[in-house]
Amino acid sequence: MGQGRKAVIVAVALMAIALAGCGPFGGKSEQDKAGDTVTQLIEARNKGDFVKVCSLIAAPQLAKFKQAGTTCEQALPKLARKGTTTAVNIDQVRVSGDRATVDATVSQNGGAGNAQTILLVKEGSDWKVSQVGF
Repeated sequence: MGQGRKAVIVAVALMAIALAGCGPFGGKSEQDKAGDTVTQLIEARNKGDFVKVCSLIAAPQLAKFKQAGTTCEQALPKLARKGTTTAVNIDQVRVSGDRATVDATVSQNGGAGNAQTILLVKEGSDWKVSQVGF
């Protein structure tokens, strides 16, 4: 095999490695996407970005706020304990169709973690939190 042909093969292999995880032939798994939703929710909550938090909550739960005469964005700042920082360590994510279960260890203010199960549903192409215990 000539040097030019070897260089082309090496270049194609390096491009394939660089593109791994991008586009339609790679990317994040549904488990990763569901886990990312939980992580994003925690990060937004810690920053006090309740608009972002509410964007990650499933429609049926958002409807409960409306039934109570408020919105998620209005209610959550009042419900959130000020000065509380939450950390999450995702232990396992299971996906079955349009539902996911995230088992995580959740701690607040650096305290001991508690095991939590977080339920998610798929709305369109996005994972949304449908039930959380913290």
